Amino acid sequence: MPLFEELTDEFSREDIAAGVQQISEETITAVVADAIQMTGLKRVSLSGGVLSNVKVNQRIREMEVVEDVYVHPNMTDGGLAAGAALKAWAGDVSKSGEKPSPRYLKDVYLGPSFTNDDVERAIGKFSFKAEKSDNVEEKIAELLKNKTVSREPNSCPSHRAFSRNTAPSTTRDGIATRRRRVS
Repeated sequence: MPLFEELTDEFSREDIAAGVQQISEETITAVVADAIQMTGLKRVSLSGGVLSNVKVNQRIREMEVVEDVYVHPNMTDGGLAAGAALKAWAGDVSKSGEKPSPRYLKDVYLGPSFTNDDVERAIGKFSFKAEKSDNVEEKIAELLKNKTVSREPNSCPSHRAFSRNTAPSTTRDGIATRRRRVS
């Protein structure tokens, strides 16, 4: 029996997950506390990996030594480019004698927006089932019981939700495509 199974055999998956979560929260908050103590900076910026864990972020925000928390929305490798650009911007601002000050994003919809015509063409091209709803959140909750759902955010006037009994596959031209699940 492999070592992992041997060590975890008497615990449920839920207990193991709870233990990993607890250790993650304790470890990351200790690292943040040490960083604040070493730097004196109390405004924390987080991005990527384990820092996309909502409970970890909640624990960081609850720390008495933390003044403010910013979680960068791009948790993928694209966040590296955004971080590099922000560092270059802060350097340029500092060289001009100004102090870089944070600007908060009103939302994270930084990609392209789509018109109703764009959405209609995508529906036709990929054979999505789509419907317009006055209460899109309620409709999505209903669909999530048995389906994969994709919502076009406020950048699209129709606020559509796409659904299909399929698994996500790839993205092409900004439109999510789907493949049927193989059993």
